[in-house]
Amino acid sequence: MFHTKKTTVHALRRLVSGALLSIALLLMSAICFGQEVEQLFWSETPLQAQDYTLMPDNIDTGKLGVFTYTHVSYKYTFVRPGSILHMKMVVTAGFIKEKSWIKAHAMKDKNALAHEQLHFDLTELYARKLTKAFAEAKPTDNFKEAFDAVFQQVFNELKEQQQQYDLETDHGFRGKKQQYWHNHVKNELNAHAAWADKVLVYNVDRSQAS
Repeated sequence: MFHTKKTTVHALRRLVSGALLSIALLLMSAICFGQEVEQLFWSETPLQAQDYTLMPDNIDTGKLGVFTYTHVSYKYTFVRPGSILHMKMVVTAGFIKEKSWIKAHAMKDKNALAHEQLHFDLTELYARKLTKAFAEAKPTDNFKEAFDAVFQQVFNELKEQQQQYDLETDHGFRGKKQQYWHNHVKNELNAHAAWADKVLVYNVDRSQAS
């Protein structure tokens, strides 16, 4: 079982009369956090049972013993002295610990944890796809709107894939389907390995823009 959230963070920096003016905007869908939350960023090291919050046994969660809350986000900063636009874009795939839970009986259930890990892997895959899509897009005068549109499209695809994964595997209870998805996602991660660092740098001469 999973929940995927999208976040976007934009930091705007411009040179104004020799002073650096910084404006930060935080835009979130689904849930807005008033304080920092503890999270893990995707890595080759798989999630462990202790990464989850323990859910009391007296709370009914049906047949599900683990719940994973992930998010994909991007942020950019830019400086525009004159006609040159210098921009840095960073995309992340994160696991929100306080919103991800596990029942005591599932803490040693390797199959359940492997199923949830693949939810996180899917989030990382689409973070890489998002990076690739951003790289193929060129900053324009309306780059915020353009980037947000790219983000929304990729995020919608991620949600559909997460739902399809749970549907086809019955939350990991169908072994053959689970193995199929494991192989599929791993192959896709390898195919998008070039975008694994999820960092982009743009240097655009605005005077040449048509």
